[in-house]
Parts: sequence; C-alpha cells; structure tokens
Amino acid sequence: MRIAYFDCFSGISGDMALGALIDAGLDVDSLKSGLRSLNLEGWDLSIEQVRKGTLSAKSVNVSVQHNHCHERHLSDITDLIKKSTLPDPVKKKSLATFTLLGEAEAKIHGTQVEKIHFHEVGAVDSIVDTVGVILGLHLLHIEETYASRLPFSNGIIHAAHGHLPAPAPATLEILKGVPFYPKDLDMELITPTGAALLKTLCRGFGEPPAFTPDAIGWGAGTRDLPTQPNVLRIVIGETDDTDENPCNERLVLLETNLDDASPQLVEHTSENLFENGALDVFVTSIQMKKSRPGFMLSVLCKIEDKKTLTRVLFTDTTTIGVRQHYVDRLSLPREIVTIMTPFGEVRIKIATLDGKVVNASPEYDDCKKLAMKNGVPLKHVLQCAQQAANEHQSATAKCS
Repeated sequence: MRIAYFDCFSGISGDMALGALIDAGLDVDSLKSGLRSLNLEGWDLSIEQVRKGTLSAKSVNVSVQHNHCHERHLSDITDLIKKSTLPDPVKKKSLATFTLLGEAEAKIHGTQVEKIHFHEVGAVDSIVDTVGVILGLHLLHIEETYASRLPFSNGIIHAAHGHLPAPAPATLEILKGVPFYPKDLDMELITPTGAALLKTLCRGFGEPPAFTPDAIGWGAGTRDLPTQPNVLRIVIGETDDTDENPCNERLVLLETNLDDASPQLVEHTSENLFENGALDVFVTSIQMKKSRPGFMLSVLCKIEDKKTLTRVLFTDTTTIGVRQHYVDRLSLPREIVTIMTPFGEVRIKIATLDGKVVNASPEYDDCKKLAMKNGVPLKHVLQCAQQAANEHQSATAKCS
C-alpha cells in the first residue's frame, strides 16, 4: 500500500502541503490541468526553491489577477467542486474538507453553516491550495495518509474576524481528538485549512505504520521561525506488507495494571469497554511489586475511540495511569451470515483469504440465548452451530 506521512514539526498550511507534494515529485502540469476544471479565473502557480534555515524547500504561491470575491459561502465552493471534472475521490474529499471548515466556523460563531462567509479560506488561492493537495495525493497514487502529532503554539492571530488566539478557534475545533504537544512559539503554526486537510485525509496521528520511504518532499511556509526551519516534510513510500489480503489496520493498544481490583470489577469494566467500542479486551495475570498478584487489563481499539475508552478505564477501575501503543493489525476480510440450526438462527462469522473461506465460527452470544430458550446445554447448541458453519464453509468452497 502506498502511503504519505506528513511530518508537521513546524505546523502545516495548504501552501506548505502543496509545496511538499511538488517537491516529492508531483507533476505540476498535471496538477494545473486538474485544477483548471474548477472554473476559477485569473490564477496561476509559481514555484520557487527557497531556503528555510539550513533546509531547501519548495515555496508555492498562487498568483491571482482579479480576486474580487474574497468571501464565499460553502454552497459557492461546493458548486465549483461539483461542476468540475476532477476525479470523484478528489471531489468527495474536497467537499468533506470545506464542509468540515464550514461546520467548525459555524460552531465557533454560533450560527448555521449555510450563513458562514469564508474569508481567507474562500479566496482563490486558498481553494487552489486545498483542492490541489487532495488532487496531488490522488495523482501520486497515495492510498492512505498519516500525520505526526501537532505543535500547540500560542500568541495572537490577526484574522478577518479580528484578533484571535493561536491556535485559531476553528483550528482547535477541527482538531478535537488529535494529539498535540506544547510548542513555545508566539505565532500561528497550523492554519484552519491545514487542520481540515489533516482531519479529512489522515487515518492516524503519531507514528506512521511500518513502511519503506521512496520519496521525500519539503514545503516552505511564508514566514521565518526564530528557532527552526518553517517547513513541512512529507514522506511517501510503500508499507512493508505488500500482501493486500489480509488488510493492515492502524489501532491503539491501551494497557493498565491493577493490583487492588476484584475479578468482578474487571468483568464489569470489560463489558463497559466493549459497549463503548473496544475491538478486544483481555486480562493477563501478573505479579506486581512486593509480590502482589494483579491483572494487566488490555484494550484494543480504533484511534478515534481511544479517548472514550481511556476515560472508561479511569472511571471504572482504580488505575491512575494508562499506557498507549500504536499497533498495526493484520486482519482477514470477514462477513456475517445467518444460518439455521435445530435450535434456531445463529449468526456465523465468515473469514476469507485470497477469496476463499478459511474460517467460519458461530457467534457465542447467539448460541447462549438459544441454549437458554430451548433449555438445552450450551455445548450442544455450539456443536450444532459449528457443524452448520462447517457445512456452509464447504458449500461456499464448492461454489467458488
């Protein structure tokens, strides 16, 4: 799988991202050709190799001859994108990015998204930058995008709405749930456009999955920073696992040690974790300091569920600390089918590899309910369900 990783050590803006993509090998003529279909008149791209500190980077500037319309509604930008001849995936992600921007602005200003006037974001150069980044990733055949943790700066921003704190309110609204780290710089490092691009495009924030880089690009920001180069780095490459099946998922593993919790408390917490989105919960017996017996409670979850499940661990257990690790999980494609047994219907989980069924297992909860309903031992229901699952697996194999 071909991936791109945005290393945002100096933040991100639309023009920085576009410059990094061009520096990494994006063909400028193909980019311009696609962007011309937006029917925005009087603009052109100028690209310059500049130095930022000790680093050389691409600086992108969208020059506009007649940019009288600085303010646009979301519907205006939506019409431009929908009427263009851009590829459908580019249209979809571009619409999602501007919608995210509009919703954030509407919430910040206490109004409806339809009434929001885009000021800087609605200008021709911002539209070209934003759609250009999405189109550029498409032209480079990027399948998944990731980003680093983001720097949290401070200071005051001079914007169309007046003086605002950095990060801008819309930027923070967009990036809720994304990991930050403190950065002692008195300026804006992440623009709302950059934030919306990351939130729309990125599958995860933090460490990238295991991959082999083959292209690196550097995009220059407009200002100079006092302590470091104002550049954005993008690293493009192939994931180490070239097998398309099973699929590679970026997940989070949460862990905490408990030495003062009863097994009943752990069971209750496990149920609550599953109800709040955990993919898997498991308990390991461990020996802690002073030879005290304890449990290690582990939770596997999606990145977007990490915050909720961490809160469950803090509120439902006695722990005061939770570890987190980003992990890659290889998983087989699966589907759920319903089959009939002598005791009633049971859902069967079917897993495939290279288009062939390699595992078919009955859902335990369904079998448990049927055992109670029919007044029979659970093991009998499980045996019948597994036999029906095996027969379904054999029938599927013959058909294929």
